[in-house]
Amino acid sequence: MEYFRYILDRRTFKLINNGVFCVNKVKNASTSNVISSIKSILARDILQLHPEVEDDVNMFLKVGHGGILEDSASGVLVVGVSSGCKVLSNVSNRNKHYRVTGCLGNATDTFTNAGNITLSASYGKKRFFLLFICPFEYKLTKLNLLYWFSIKTKRVLIYTT
Repeated sequence: MEYFRYILDRRTFKLINNGVFCVNKVKNASTSNVISSIKSILARDILQLHPEVEDDVNMFLKVGHGGILEDSASGVLVVGVSSGCKVLSNVSNRNKHYRVTGCLGNATDTFTNAGNITLSASYGKKRFFLLFICPFEYKLTKLNLLYWFSIKTKRVLIYTT
């Protein structure tokens, strides 16, 4: 890495060596594709500025993320570059806020809107919105999500834990 300190200008070296930034991951884009796109864009820009580092650019350019988002999810993806990857463990240990929008009345085999409908309710579809905070000690899974809340419609309890 010291070799690149002399070739790259100071500002470029600081960004590449200590970068942590957020990316708005869109739905139907995989986390690995987003990371590989960022890495290829950074490598291309470095090679445009400094073509003499062509052989070594992939060796020193490390890009990582603070947590995987499913392909069907959209949201903030924290990305680290080179030494910034070491900071990502601190980011992933923080509280996370989840916003869930769903449709009552349908159950799917994958617990996502991409799955096949396995069960439909006869009372009609009701839209709901949930916002909850997941402390970092608690790992959120698809199964234990059901035990977090009760749902009422028109003051009648339709689901409880």
